[in-house]
Amino acid sequence: MLNLFKQFKHSYDPINFRLIYSLKAVLAVVLSAYFGYYFFGFIGALFAVKISSSMFFMANLDGTDAKKLLLLSLYILLAVLFVPFIKPMLSLGMWLVPVVFVWVFIVSYSQVYSENLNKILLATNVIGFAGFITYGNYDEISLTNCIGAIILAGAISTIIKLGRLGKYGTFTIKSIKTLTKELIALANALGSKEFDELSREYFERINEFKELFSNDSINIKDSSLIKNQNRAIFYIYRLEEIGYLLTCIDSFYLRIDDKKILKDVKDELIHNLNEVFKIFTKQNPEYKTSMSETLKLKNYKVFANSVDIINQKLAQINDANNEKIELKNDKQLSFKKAIKNIGLKDNDTLNSLRLAICMAIAIFITQMWHINHGLWIAVAVMSMSKNSLYSLNNAARDNVFGGIFGFFIGIFTALVIDSIYIYVALGIGMFLMFYFKPYKQFVFTTIFMAVFSMVYTIIKDDYMQLLLERIFDIFIGFGVVYIVSIISLPKNKKEFKIKLTNVINSFILLIDDELSKKQKFIADENEIIQEISNYKEFSDETGYKNTAKIYTILNNINKELINLRNYITSQHIDDINLQNDIITIKSRFEMLDKKLQGLPYYFITSMDGKITYKNDTKVTKILERIALRQNDLYLLSSL
Repeated sequence: MLNLFKQFKHSYDPINFRLIYSLKAVLAVVLSAYFGYYFFGFIGALFAVKISSSMFFMANLDGTDAKKLLLLSLYILLAVLFVPFIKPMLSLGMWLVPVVFVWVFIVSYSQVYSENLNKILLATNVIGFAGFITYGNYDEISLTNCIGAIILAGAISTIIKLGRLGKYGTFTIKSIKTLTKELIALANALGSKEFDELSREYFERINEFKELFSNDSINIKDSSLIKNQNRAIFYIYRLEEIGYLLTCIDSFYLRIDDKKILKDVKDELIHNLNEVFKIFTKQNPEYKTSMSETLKLKNYKVFANSVDIINQKLAQINDANNEKIELKNDKQLSFKKAIKNIGLKDNDTLNSLRLAICMAIAIFITQMWHINHGLWIAVAVMSMSKNSLYSLNNAARDNVFGGIFGFFIGIFTALVIDSIYIYVALGIGMFLMFYFKPYKQFVFTTIFMAVFSMVYTIIKDDYMQLLLERIFDIFIGFGVVYIVSIISLPKNKKEFKIKLTNVINSFILLIDDELSKKQKFIADENEIIQEISNYKEFSDETGYKNTAKIYTILNNINKELINLRNYITSQHIDDINLQNDIITIKSRFEMLDKKLQGLPYYFITSMDGKITYKNDTKVTKILERIALRQNDLYLLSSL
């Protein structure tokens, strides 16, 4: 059991980031609840807990500490401004429906302009719903106490959220060591069935760490830590590139029959990756490079080229003391551009309209049938609204079954534990709720509903009826979302084509950027990996015929494109005929895209005489393999 826990911990939270974050969250909520109750009474404590927990459920904000402080202050200000309007809005009756429709559309569409603003508005939305629900359950509520509790709890939570526990340098070292260990595991899996899954998990981990460092990298004030921070970011880029190189090397393990040479290459790679750990103990890594020459003697030149580049990346890591690389986030659209993009052909607009319609219907139901607890239906709509039918089905399953399961756990816990110890159980449950927030939705929903049920057993005598009403609300909310989604969302067959089209377009983007000499390989590869992962997740759920074969083809095409790019770069090949051949490959991807969209296309399966570059047989073979896999994709992509 202990080993299983350690394995889970290593996979889910290897550097204790979620652990520290969850402890901070629980501390903030407990302090906010205590001081909220002490100064502003029971209702004040409710608002204090809500704003405190919302701050820690909020996704990471991008920017410096000063910018984050400004954004969190904006959140507190919006929450304070929202409270006086809660009671008047409840008295609007049916006029609340169009108000909610417009507001929810603005909140949802705001992510196009600014993701930070979207996070703040979503959190404000939660405070608004909490206010509606609180006003619906209590007759007398002091506006002054509510506002005071929000300001106090907001200040406490902001200080704790932006504060740091421990030295950042230790965090950096743990991060790079973790990535290196996972890279070793990936190298160990070369040629095995587990490689693709481990590869996908590795790049997901890379993205998690890049997000952490990009959000915090410019907040460090100590100059020596800034240097370590920049080096860490440099290491992440190099380790990511090595991961992509291992991805293309895997194809050789599937094609080459010489098991001894494959084993020797793997052993050398693992040895060299283990040597990376020496940089943290001020030792000089001793890398081996003999297998590159051996591969060249065996005429495996492209394979040798990839191994050479890996060795170069490892050498760069060793010499990275003075490197300065910063992560930069993608720019959001300007306000004018975001407004201009609004239209019925824009996916962001359609998704925002869908959520706004669902919310408006939820409010209409509560007003039409005078359901006192009906705003919980709107809360259920917010948690289940998705942009694809298969995602909706997953969310519904996880929320409904997780909610019911958590309900029974919470009630059972409250019945068997003495009233004093229920607060201890509540604290543990709250910690687990924050800790497992990014984990599987079913687990989080179960814990959330268990905590929610325990809270109601403490504050309400008729808790059983109220909890059953909440579960009923979840079902109504799901019904609203499901009916609207069935009408408006693309069916699974169309969604499959969209996912496949996204992968093909990401291949086209990579080719375009390489032809125009843009230094965007990492960003382009990152997008390809993500789109292929999205395709696999969807295809596993729908189970359409040939989707598993298509997934294998997409992975192989990606590996060949990496091989082609690395070999051309290392050999400094700049030939007009080769460029024309690459453009031909690109045009074939464009024809596949047109086929999937139901547009006129022209796709010739035969490539005889189409490849004009003959100076290097290695390049010619890679181009031919890509073309053959495009043919396979052409034959299998019709549903």
